[in-house]
Amino acid sequence: MIQNFAALRKAAIAAGGLTIAVAAAEDEAVIEAVIQAQEQGLAEAILVGDEKKIYSLLEQAGGCPQDFRILDEKNPEAAAAQAVRLVHDGEAAALLKGFLGTAQLMHAVLNKEYGLRSGKLISHCMLYELPAYPKFINNTDGGMLTFPSREQKIGILENAARLMQALGYEEINAALLCGAEKVDPRQPDMVDAEAIAVMKEHWQTFGMNVYGPVGLDLALSREACAHKHYEAKGAGEADIVLVPDYQVGNAFGKTMSLFGQAMNGGIILGAKAPVLLVSRADPSEAKLNSIALAAVAARSGNF
Repeated sequence: MIQNFAALRKAAIAAGGLTIAVAAAEDEAVIEAVIQAQEQGLAEAILVGDEKKIYSLLEQAGGCPQDFRILDEKNPEAAAAQAVRLVHDGEAAALLKGFLGTAQLMHAVLNKEYGLRSGKLISHCMLYELPAYPKFINNTDGGMLTFPSREQKIGILENAARLMQALGYEEINAALLCGAEKVDPRQPDMVDAEAIAVMKEHWQTFGMNVYGPVGLDLALSREACAHKHYEAKGAGEADIVLVPDYQVGNAFGKTMSLFGQAMNGGIILGAKAPVLLVSRADPSEAKLNSIALAAVAARSGNF
């Protein structure tokens, strides 16, 4: 069971690495990440974007431009389309977001002609490693599905479970995050959480304990569960935190990064190949973690 990014990188190297296509690669943190990924044996990269800027950033970061395949495309939307085509055509096994917006990237990913649609629900998982918690927290979905329906929440949770299975988790604990554990029928997210949590037989097929609605304390703190006499199986030890909407997920994630000293790595699930997505403001380490996550997920056969 992989519980931190150091172990994840070792597993990615053991899996043999992969080739990633980078859309709009003219980004300092992205360039630093792909140089490190190549040096560590995590991945090879095809860099699509403004060639002159990419060359300059590679040299500034101590990399050798001749070690990379660089495709010149100055328009970010066109760069995204070209990078997605590389994955679609089998020249790359994963897609990494560079210096462009998520909407620009996903427009290419969802293109009907050359995109990476699979017919499955597409959702985002962000793994966080914190000094104060003994294992990953999988925060989902703080980036793709803004205000998911109950059915979409079920799909989001299934995607997150598959990712944890790819990391070797045989028993998974999933918390359905709300403001409190007592259901208020006037709060649709609480009603959804209660309905999803009682699907015991469905979640058993994923080896997953699902509980909620719960506040964040009952999701992640056994002490809080003991104090409040909350006794659901897996409570206080969440591997997955399913948030009610992207506003909560985004705020929760950024709080962990800004104030919890968290390291992170993000991936979009449900497409034909891993799509690596963290904030443009995230450091190169987050992008390197995402590359390692893609390598393990892609090789698991459970993506």
